Amino acid sequence: MKRATIVLVLVLAALLVLSVGPAAAKKKQGRSGGQGGPAGAAVAHGNILLGGDLNFNIGSGGTTIDPDGGEEIDSDQFEFGVDALGGYFLMRSLELGGLLMIEYESDEDDDGIEKDTTWAIAPQVGYFYPVTPNISLFGMLPIGYMKITEAYEPDAEGAKETETTYGGWMLEPRAGAVYHLTTNVGIAASLFYRYFSGSGTRDDGNDDTDFDAKMSMFGFRIGIFGFL
Repeated sequence: MKRATIVLVLVLAALLVLSVGPAAAKKKQGRSGGQGGPAGAAVAHGNILLGGDLNFNIGSGGTTIDPDGGEEIDSDQFEFGVDALGGYFLMRSLELGGLLMIEYESDEDDDGIEKDTTWAIAPQVGYFYPVTPNISLFGMLPIGYMKITEAYEPDAEGAKETETTYGGWMLEPRAGAVYHLTTNVGIAASLFYRYFSGSGTRDDGNDDTDFDAKMSMFGFRIGIFGFL
């Protein structure tokens, strides 16, 4: 129920952006030329979109846990996520293309290290609408295949590694804005919701276990878009 509510809110927000955007742009056009300027030229029919995003979980750091009556546990974390996308404007404002996404996370403590790698490839469709000469609102929807690998390497001598692998389909609706520095370059920021559904296998060195998996998350992306 909670997941369904989240998806419904996102869909309603996307519809609001697409309905309010054209009205706002039309209202501003007479005063500020919202359909013209860098924003209007960037999303013209026949243009090519190239982009790259960093998701907001990029970072590194450490954690110290000091339990009552136990030994202190130190761990180091590192997280990084990036995606690259491309598209072709089939008509003004509407583009169709593809997306490649890669994410990496590691967490090391006194007992071992866990490394998580995620990659996804997906077709995507996006709609950009200029609301001022330099700003476009946009919505984008990638739907494709995602694979996640989680590997745990214990430090204990003779201990066996555990590897868990998931694979399945994903969707990641995005809604955001682009500030067009020029006709060809813009800074983009967007919110996203990711949903994954698939199956996986866990190998602990002794036996394999199969399972079904579903995951969801929110996030924030910031990047650079090129319009050629």
